[in-house]
Amino acid sequence: MLYEDNSSRDAAISLCDSLGRTFTSELDFEFTWCRFKYFSDPAVASEAAEAAMRADLIIVSVQRAQDLPLEVKAWFEQWLLKREPTDGALVLLQASADMRSSTTSQCSYLYLLAERANLDYLALSSTGPAVSNEQLRENLRLSQPPGLDTDPNSQHLCSHWGLNE
Repeated sequence: MLYEDNSSRDAAISLCDSLGRTFTSELDFEFTWCRFKYFSDPAVASEAAEAAMRADLIIVSVQRAQDLPLEVKAWFEQWLLKREPTDGALVLLQASADMRSSTTSQCSYLYLLAERANLDYLALSSTGPAVSNEQLRENLRLSQPPGLDTDPNSQHLCSHWGLNE
């Protein structure tokens, strides 16, 4: 779980709680957390990279619709090529309601990153402090990068991304 700030951390906590409630009988979760600003510390970045290389689900929680910090992009590039090819997903959790309707460079970057790492890509949105089980199941969407679809805001239902297997 990577997060930008306190608001995006709170949205990520809500998502984790919802995942636990929704899939409690099917899956066990172990979460590792890191705030963006700590990726400038080589020891923290290395430890987080080790966790990401083993992770089935990598969640990036953001509050603002701006480009990811350079240290976060560098961190992704550090471990990406070392990851063993396994099923998994890279998830963008957009913690702000105004981000859901806009296409951001974060979406494009993370989509292409997921493609390079052989991970499925999902975009989720959090509209408030709590995400219900119904919202979680409804919001699981496979997103396409901007420009590949005639409607840049279109989303396609994800029917296969690893958690159902």
